[in-house]
Amino acid sequence: MRFRVLFAVFNVVILLSFVLIFLMPAIVLGWDYTSVFWSTNWPLGAAFLVVLIALNAYFVGNWRVFSLLEQEDWDGIVRYLEPLAFEHNRINAQRGRILVNAYIASRSIERIGPLAAHLSSAKPRVADALVLELGVPRLLGDEGKSMLEELTRRVESPRVSHPEWVRWCYAVCLLLNDRIEEAKDELVVVATEARDNLLAVLAGSMLDPYAQSNPDVRKVADSVRNRIRSKISRDKMIRLLERERQRLHIVILGSQIEQAIDWAYPGAPDSSATETVD
Repeated sequence: MRFRVLFAVFNVVILLSFVLIFLMPAIVLGWDYTSVFWSTNWPLGAAFLVVLIALNAYFVGNWRVFSLLEQEDWDGIVRYLEPLAFEHNRINAQRGRILVNAYIASRSIERIGPLAAHLSSAKPRVADALVLELGVPRLLGDEGKSMLEELTRRVESPRVSHPEWVRWCYAVCLLLNDRIEEAKDELVVVATEARDNLLAVLAGSMLDPYAQSNPDVRKVADSVRNRIRSKISRDKMIRLLERERQRLHIVILGSQIEQAIDWAYPGAPDSSATETVD
């Protein structure tokens, strides 16, 4: 119901705005000049109508999905989107993201794997765009150990979204397969090069257990912790985490990131840190 009301209000506001714009020359210049004004500025009105039609087409095309989201009918979303994905290949990144969220909300994480395999062959661009949504839930579930071949391809692909996070996933998969030295090397790369503060602190904290036996790893872990503490205070980091919880992989990894923040800011918060969030 709320979605329908918002849709109606949106159209009313847009149409009233269009009428106001259309009548403005008459109000300001008088009716005699209105035809002259619009004879030279008609592309403005045409562009307005094109945008209105495009927005309405978008809402109408996704009406069923938005209605099911409003009702939080996750099983209904799965029943609606799965045939579009698997049978008709009418799936884009937005719908794929909604479908993955519906799988998780309906406790059907095992269905993410077949979706990832299908998209990789039928819709590779969509698979690249959803690499974290399709990967992180499986990585931390029953499929994590078996994802090594897939992530080996992904980590070298220039097309994937969030390549730094993909490399972190690859490092975790190496750990799951007991390839510890390779995993440490990948975590060092992520911890030292990541521009995402949450990712950097997560990778740095994962290096800490290996730091006592490896001075080089200790140096990297300490460097990451000091760099983070000099850039952003603990409170800012916590707020950054809360702000980023709209992203699925951050939601899933939330508790691990909280522990990483505790590792980076032991004891009392560092009140001397600068208040800058990248």
